[in-house]
Amino acid sequence: MKNIILQNSNNAIEKVAFIFVLSAQINDIVIKNVITNYQNTPDMIAKLPRCQPQNMISFQIGPMAEQQPHIQSPMMNGVIFDTLLPDGRQKWFVNLSNNFLTIGCSAYTRWPEIWATAKEYIDFFMPVLEGNSIQEIGIEYIDEFGISDISQDWKKELFREGNDFIPNHIWSKDDFWHLHQGYFLNHEHKILNNINMNYFLDEKMSPKVVIQTHHKTTCSDLIPITNNTSDVISAIEPIIEQNHLLNKEVMCNLLSSEICKRINLECK
Repeated sequence: MKNIILQNSNNAIEKVAFIFVLSAQINDIVIKNVITNYQNTPDMIAKLPRCQPQNMISFQIGPMAEQQPHIQSPMMNGVIFDTLLPDGRQKWFVNLSNNFLTIGCSAYTRWPEIWATAKEYIDFFMPVLEGNSIQEIGIEYIDEFGISDISQDWKKELFREGNDFIPNHIWSKDDFWHLHQGYFLNHEHKILNNINMNYFLDEKMSPKVVIQTHHKTTCSDLIPITNNTSDVISAIEPIIEQNHLLNKEVMCNLLSSEICKRINLECK
């Protein structure tokens, strides 16, 4: 009997996100420009039909707050473009705010398709950030596994015994638990790997394990953003691919061979 319920028919990924941390804050002029570009591009409106500007909120505490307020137009400090799944989750989204460009998906298929679509959004939205630079690049995955029968030995069905990420005492725990750990790797760039695991009851009171993995690369040198997005993509793609492979290594170490086969995860 299979006690582990996958998020999707052939994978457990609830969400994947590509995060680009910029060296300078995105100002409201940039936000307005990207909205204008979007409004003049019917193909992009068809792909991401919702546009949600985010206004900056500020308030005054103390004596100055008692004075007559000066009314001014709200300043935009971000914008979200997205398209939704029937259940209300974001199928794809692009978020520009503060010093972040984040592109995410909640309808994971296979890596080549997901990264190809992400590159389309990078190609469209990145040029408006010309003059800025990328200082960190990250990939974040959220994997979800439902458990149909907690009376069975579901941990051995889900996890690889003797893996590097679960301490011994967790194997004998009957109640819920939480694990959060991280470590650095030094390749050409410095990479921080975070693995966050929770065993809990979800909103439907069903037992679930959620594994959140985040792989963040600090670039040895800033990657300048130019109008030539092919150059930018050429610079960031090897880093993205390396982070993707690191995620595969973590999941292959963590998950049982049976689960790896069910989610089509090829492990060495």
